[in-house]
Amino acid sequence: MINNTKPSGQAHVDFEGSKLYQQSRSAKAEREASRKTAAQEIVDKYGYWGGKRFLGKNANGTPVWISFKATEDTIEIKLTHDLFSVMPENGGEYASDRVKLWSTETNRSDLNTYTVVDNISKTNRRTGRVGYTTLLHLEKIINECESYTRKGKKPNRAVFRLLAWNIYPGTWDNHSVPNTNWDYVADIFKYTDPEGYYFTGQI
Repeated sequence: MINNTKPSGQAHVDFEGSKLYQQSRSAKAEREASRKTAAQEIVDKYGYWGGKRFLGKNANGTPVWISFKATEDTIEIKLTHDLFSVMPENGGEYASDRVKLWSTETNRSDLNTYTVVDNISKTNRRTGRVGYTTLLHLEKIINECESYTRKGKKPNRAVFRLLAWNIYPGTWDNHSVPNTNWDYVADIFKYTDPEGYYFTGQI
């Protein structure tokens, strides 16, 4: 059995001074530097962090997407159609898995949907499928964001974070955009949360 207990005392000192430990720290620092560099490249080229997510199809069979772009000064959110038009009760179909793209990517055509949970695999039920609670969660985030932008104010970092988590958190599956996560761009744009501010978007 492998002992994962962290060494203590003199053993801890020896551990931190070991070549393996130093190599691990060096690799971590290189990854961090690479992500920061990639984030700056994205900012220099695009001037924003942005992405889109497939939510489902409306009663006309038209794909419904939500997208956002966060710049240094504001965040813009767009919907191709009404947020709740994908509900089966409104004649729509929910996305059965998570489809997320960078802002400039062409929308995919291989879009899977469902109307009844039993019609999709148990795996997809846990891998980003859209449901009614997803829509309510997004609605709360949109409203929170617009409570700032309507007044010409910059939204807080929590709004940026929740939009990224729910729409497009990182560029790791895109070979045409430098690989990094939303938070490195948020750092460059100096998005912060004021002391005492707490928003999760939970319903």
